[in-house]
Amino acid sequence: MASSVGYKRKRGLVIGINQYPAGRSLQYCINDAIDLANTLQNIGFQITLGLDCNRNDFLDKANIFIKTIEPDDLVLFYFAGHGKQNEDENYLLLSDYNYDHRGHESDYIVTNGINVHYIMNEIKKKKCRTTIYLFDCCRSKIRTRGSDSKQGLSPVNAPDQTLVVFACAPGKTLLDETKNNKNGIFMQNVLKHISAPNKDIEEVMRKVADGVNQQRGGGSQWPYWSSSLMDKVYLATSNNQESPPYQNPELEQMISKIKNESSITFDDKKLTGDDMEIVAYYLLKDNTTLTKLNLYENQIGDKGAQYLGEALQNNKVLTILNFSSNRIGDKGAQYLGEALHNNKALTELELCENQIGDKGTQYLGEALKKNTALAKLNLSSNQIGDKGTQYLGEALHNNKTLTELFLCSNRIGDKGAQYLGEALQKNTTLTELAISDNQIGDEGLECVGEGLKKNSE
Repeated sequence: MASSVGYKRKRGLVIGINQYPAGRSLQYCINDAIDLANTLQNIGFQITLGLDCNRNDFLDKANIFIKTIEPDDLVLFYFAGHGKQNEDENYLLLSDYNYDHRGHESDYIVTNGINVHYIMNEIKKKKCRTTIYLFDCCRSKIRTRGSDSKQGLSPVNAPDQTLVVFACAPGKTLLDETKNNKNGIFMQNVLKHISAPNKDIEEVMRKVADGVNQQRGGGSQWPYWSSSLMDKVYLATSNNQESPPYQNPELEQMISKIKNESSITFDDKKLTGDDMEIVAYYLLKDNTTLTKLNLYENQIGDKGAQYLGEALQNNKVLTILNFSSNRIGDKGAQYLGEALHNNKALTELELCENQIGDKGTQYLGEALKKNTALAKLNLSSNQIGDKGTQYLGEALHNNKTLTELFLCSNRIGDKGAQYLGEALQKNTTLTELAISDNQIGDEGLECVGEGLKKNSE
């Protein structure tokens, strides 16, 4: 039988929307999303969290999340907010959904909502082992006057190895109300049962449904689900602390002697991607003392970056990581960028000489837009060109914590320097920018200089 022990990773995309235009705001969706995200993290999930997203923000998060899905993953998607059906298709409504009754809402919702089938099809393409959808979005405050669409959501047939759960029956709506002054009724019951070890997810949903029915009384709200799961699926197990299957006795013995140190150096030890499974498990997963880790010049690659990225999602103590000269490439940068979305401890990250190009820089740039901890980032001696510099420049418009950025010995030209100059005009926290040994001419240097001038005004 399938269980979380057999999954390569457990990953969740969790979205909560309270703020809507025109008096349609909700009260408990953000609480529900945050509490579910924290609960899932505690049972080993890597979480991408979105709160009060507009349509573009949601698509950015969803696309990055979906791109990283792998075949052996367990994937969970949760949406709390307004949802609606149109011509028997379901749509999720984001914070900028503002139908004003000019024209038919059936036309407006197609271009301004998010089609549930689109999300499900994109995830299905990744062929992950198991997918769970929780749609807590049959809310009652959405306007229907002048609309061709019906209330509630339309039934959904679950694709292979998928569970689809609605907070209430198809075609019905639920009230935006609470029994504990914090969570919606559906999520209050989900939180009560979802982290129970060795409980099949369908058994969990039956308990959730029973709890909701008792609190709402008389079946006025009854969660509905459609399942094509062939085996039992456990989100949590009683042996979550099982050691990694890959073994390197020499490395494990070395770690056992130093695991309580605050600073550990493994530079030029010929460590591989597989070895990072051991390092991540013993030094990052539950470690409360390690604040500085040096992995300079090993043979870690993108596979090792994946293990470290997963561990950094929940690590709360590591502040300095030197990961230079490990050939992680764009894929490895993607894993680390995903970690930076959630990590709130890391303040210094060294990624020199890692064959990171413009695509990898895009992932890091997206992370910098959200990250609130990183103060120093070194990307020198990579393969970053003007496009990658554009991504970093856009990130600097939003980032409020980065003070040092090193981009020496890349492939940045005048256009890239222009992007940096424009960013410097807006950014108020960066104090050191290193761009020597690039392909920047007089025009580019002038752009940077103008940015510095306006920055200091």
